[in-house]
Amino acid sequence: MYHCVLSKSYPLSGFQNETAQEYKIDRKVFKSHLNFLIRKKVSINFTFDDGGSSFYFVIADLLEEFGFRGIFFISTAYIGTPGFLSINQLVELHRRGHLIGSHSHSHYTDLTVLDREVIYNDWKVSVDLLERWLGDRVTIASIPNGHSSRKVLKAARDSGILKLYDSKPTTTIRKFEGMEVHGRFALRKGDEIEVLELIYKSRLYRTKKLIRYILLDLSRKILGKYYFLMNKSVKVICKKW
Repeated sequence: MYHCVLSKSYPLSGFQNETAQEYKIDRKVFKSHLNFLIRKKVSINFTFDDGGSSFYFVIADLLEEFGFRGIFFISTAYIGTPGFLSINQLVELHRRGHLIGSHSHSHYTDLTVLDREVIYNDWKVSVDLLERWLGDRVTIASIPNGHSSRKVLKAARDSGILKLYDSKPTTTIRKFEGMEVHGRFALRKGDEIEVLELIYKSRLYRTKKLIRYILLDLSRKILGKYYFLMNKSVKVICKKW
């Protein structure tokens, strides 16, 4: 799981808040990731969240240079705003063979705390807009910020999603009412090839990532709205663990 990939020519892409900055990767680093995966002949899905303009100006060209195509998840409320894709750029990526999916409409911080109807409408608006723009069916999505629950899954499935990606670091494919739920391994700013190699080679590393995710998710459920006020402290504790 990636977000924005930045270069000197395109230094601004996607959301600009502090949390988003953690996930913005330099173009040279991303290219080194692609080189590594080509050498290892790894079969992998590259997913990109939010809908930042670097999808078009940086990422797509690099993927195509190495013979890959991306899965681009779009928060439709931001299309056409500064730092995000335009409709024409989105359509062009689709035409070039990249897969376009929903990242919800509004990119709420935590879908799990919202009413079921609000969640469903946010998925449905996003799917409907993407299908109108692309002239094609959209049945794939990813959860903004990765926060999931049965309510979120149910709303996604009811909006027509057949394959949903969350942020759980696992290769196990789960099922929910006929919908596939896939986990992902997030790459962050500063993650060099060594991190990618650990994900690829080390079951122990993947297990530790999964346990850390479970602990953070449990903390969120226990603390509720207070979790986001204590988010940094909780992450520091889990990181030290």
